[in-house]
Amino acid sequence: MAQKYEPSSNENSSFADQSFDDSSFKNNNDLHPLGIRLSYSVDTASKNLAPNATYPAWVFAYEILKSHSDYVTTLYAQIFNPIKKNWEIFVKETNNVQKASEAKALSAADWLLLVKSILNTNVVKELHGRVTIIALSLLDEELFSLLNKENYLQKLSEEVKEKMTDVFIPDAYKVFKRKVLKEKEATDSVSNKTDNPLNIKDQDKLDRYAFAEFIVELLNKINDQYCAYTLHLYAPWGAGKTSTLNFMKQIMKKGGEEDVTWHIVDFNAWQNQHLEYPWWNMMDSIYKQVWKRLLKSPLKFINEFRWRLNSQKLNYFFALSVIMWIIFSLIVPVLKN
Repeated sequence: MAQKYEPSSNENSSFADQSFDDSSFKNNNDLHPLGIRLSYSVDTASKNLAPNATYPAWVFAYEILKSHSDYVTTLYAQIFNPIKKNWEIFVKETNNVQKASEAKALSAADWLLLVKSILNTNVVKELHGRVTIIALSLLDEELFSLLNKENYLQKLSEEVKEKMTDVFIPDAYKVFKRKVLKEKEATDSVSNKTDNPLNIKDQDKLDRYAFAEFIVELLNKINDQYCAYTLHLYAPWGAGKTSTLNFMKQIMKKGGEEDVTWHIVDFNAWQNQHLEYPWWNMMDSIYKQVWKRLLKSPLKFINEFRWRLNSQKLNYFFALSVIMWIIFSLIVPVLKN
């Protein structure tokens, strides 16, 4: 038997001006008071529900499905059994008013009225079970969650003889496409995408990180005898040059099998291209960024000083030493007197 309970005050008022009694409707070959012909299964399901009682949408769907194991036969048991279990619990909780009031509950006639409101009645001349179940699912989130498993609703719509584009009114069909077919609604706008260079390996979808590893490995193997060397990385705008350089910096900082220490200097040539002497800013950037790192390590500082002496400047060092010795030799006797 059907569960009977009173809906909440909000549910009563929502359809108070639209509700009607269809108990006088006896023959499903005639037009329903809604102004549309009902198939035998839909007519029977509505009659199985007491006309003065209200029910969640899934109860109406249950009444249709229990006589239609031919609806997507491969998934019927998987879909129907949970709804049947819900029904058994629903019947046992006859006196649980709080439980009932939590659901969106309407009479069978009101559910049919809502279903008709989203259908294109110029195409749908007879309201049959498949269309009713799909329409109820679009109208009620609880029923949709029960049926939207293994693409059941989509497969059920494929069994509908009418074209789904013609079954629903435009707004309802948009909801059908979004929820059942999982299609994104086309818009006139284009989603914004950032053009920021990447810094995280997991965000790399174009294997720039692997390319950066190859370049660093190549640089690590270049012999010190070459002293200075240049690697030109060329690519059009947006191809990922900065992302590749960011990955190269990360790899160089981590180190690798080769015992190579890199001092990385960031210099944006594009930002300095309009300066009269852009090379001066580049030298200044190299000096400031490398010098800070050298000061943190006394050993590196000494090695850097020794390198400068060996870079054709040793004569200046000796000249300075001679001058200091002469000054010292002249000042010390004076101080003693």
